[in-house]
Amino acid sequence: MKKLLSLFIVLSVLFSCSSEEDSPTDSGLTNLQISVQSKSTTSVTLSTTSEGGPNFTTVTSYALSGTGNYQQTSSNTISGLEKGTKYDMFFTRTRNGQDYTSPTLSVTTLGFTHTPGNPLFSRDTEVNHLYEVIYEGNTEFGDFAQPLSGYIIIENDSVPLLNVTATSTQIDFEVGKNVRTILPTTADNYQYNYPFEIGLFTNEAYTRITTDTQTNTLTQPRSVFSIDNHVPYIESGVLTGSICSNSGKRGIIQPRGRFWLRDQGTSTNSDYNNQYNYNVKITNIVDPTISRTYLASDIFPINTLTGDCTIEGMALVASAVNGRRGFHDANVLTLNLNRNFFIDGDYTIQFIVEDDNTSYFSNEFMVTLD
Repeated sequence: MKKLLSLFIVLSVLFSCSSEEDSPTDSGLTNLQISVQSKSTTSVTLSTTSEGGPNFTTVTSYALSGTGNYQQTSSNTISGLEKGTKYDMFFTRTRNGQDYTSPTLSVTTLGFTHTPGNPLFSRDTEVNHLYEVIYEGNTEFGDFAQPLSGYIIIENDSVPLLNVTATSTQIDFEVGKNVRTILPTTADNYQYNYPFEIGLFTNEAYTRITTDTQTNTLTQPRSVFSIDNHVPYIESGVLTGSICSNSGKRGIIQPRGRFWLRDQGTSTNSDYNNQYNYNVKITNIVDPTISRTYLASDIFPINTLTGDCTIEGMALVASAVNGRRGFHDANVLTLNLNRNFFIDGDYTIQFIVEDDNTSYFSNEFMVTLD
């Protein structure tokens, strides 16, 4: 009897050990990862992954960012969200009564309908000031989340736009004079156009926008989404010789370049591009005392200046720059010099513009009088 009892105990122990080996413990779920697979103005589709095997249930939680008022869904696609709004999202997986929770992901829905890669086109309705953006073929953006605001971005710098408005088919924005604070004030390493992008905020959503084509106010193409350099620049000079040599000898110099003078926008009311003042300075390189600064009050019509021997002053003639009308609409400068004062020699000519208590200097262009 004792032998039978001992055998029973041994068999029970062996059976117990065998059962534990046949039912391994659950090591749990690890490395829970959450990311955005796609999103629109009103929905977000998430990618949710984990390691540790199958046989679990998944619940996704979402709430307006920072509120903690979470709602749950068993779907990876969360619908019925607000445009341009930031949400906090995470998922929980449950297996064998144990919960495993992912990190929290912050996601902002799109503020308007925009598919990256779809061509956008722009037009400046007032040079360096008013712009509009449309989709190719007038495809609609849809409704925009509010409020709208934005920045103009040039290389690694940016300043706020003055105003941004939008309809279902068009975005309009206004660039302010504050853009000059991130552009040069001198002609060193002169660049005529500065490409830019727009950083657009639609409520909490941020979209960086550039365009494929831009046209100016006369519908002529220009470089993609760009702003003209407001700094003047002298490219070349022509010495046409002396006139009225019998008395009060005069000499005519005609520098050519880019001279900031007046508004070239379509608006007849705006004075946005009108500078406060300008002048032209010519100086003898060897003897700087031989110098004169011609003021805006010294300007004459070109026919008067070149036909009257008694006049000493300057004239400006407007013509196209690089085949189009732009910010620098007058690009031929004529100086009528008193050659009894301006003796033969090498001189520098510089065009200087003043606006908003800032001076913008052209390069010092050298010309020889002989």
